[in-house]
Amino acid sequence: MKLPLLQIETEKLMIRPFQNDDYESWFDGFHKRLPSQYKYDDGHQVMASSTKEWFTEWIR
Repeated sequence: MKLPLLQIETEKLMIRPFQNDDYESWFDGFHKRLPSQYKYDDGHQVMASSTKEWFTEWIR
């Protein structure tokens, strides 16, 4: 059963589930992190296994 896409939007913000086209932005957000600077900061992430195919399955 496919559920309807949930989306909330204001003038400056849109909240919605990930979509296939989000992969590059999502990947860059993790891959381009700096080293950890604070106690709870995970810092740089190794993204070798985070392929577009993996992302597509993950958001399904």
